[in-house]
Amino acid sequence: MSPPPIEHKDPLAPPAPPAADGAFVATVRIDAQPGGKRFQGVWLVHGGAEWVVDYRARELWQPFDGLEVRVTGETWTPDPRAQAIQAQHFKVARLEVADPAKAKRFRAIGPERELSGVFVHKRVPAGAKGAGASPLYFEEKDGQRYEVIGGEHGSGAATVVARDVEINPTWAATTGGPFLWIETVR
Repeated sequence: MSPPPIEHKDPLAPPAPPAADGAFVATVRIDAQPGGKRFQGVWLVHGGAEWVVDYRARELWQPFDGLEVRVTGETWTPDPRAQAIQAQHFKVARLEVADPAKAKRFRAIGPERELSGVFVHKRVPAGAKGAGASPLYFEEKDGQRYEVIGGEHGSGAATVVARDVEINPTWAATTGGPFLWIETVR
């Protein structure tokens, strides 16, 4: 069942006062259907204030829809020459489910960061759960390897904009991580 439609009362409301660490609790709401120009907003709702975090209901946000989250980040203003909706915008640095018992696929996501490295497939060895599978990884130049669990994919060397993702282990079995969601491949 989809959440009820959001009433956009005061799109330019000031942000809620954050906690000492800059975090505040809000509810993630995703518009049920796309509107004009395919806008299907992903919102943080706190009291009477709302902030748009994405113009599209991307898969990354789906596990948080309807849940209370603890979030850090900052408001920002789109370039006035660009097409943007008239709403307060918020760039998420970290978002985590406030009550871990209610977490769905993901418990939390981290900030966007740029990484340089290479996409590689690693075959799961015989005898292991998932034997024969070949999951996709992104390996940084320093050797740090992340399992790619969603977003854009690539092959070979690349620079990516990605977010670390914390999987909810009660939702799905995992390799243990760390995990990346790739937002952009450059």
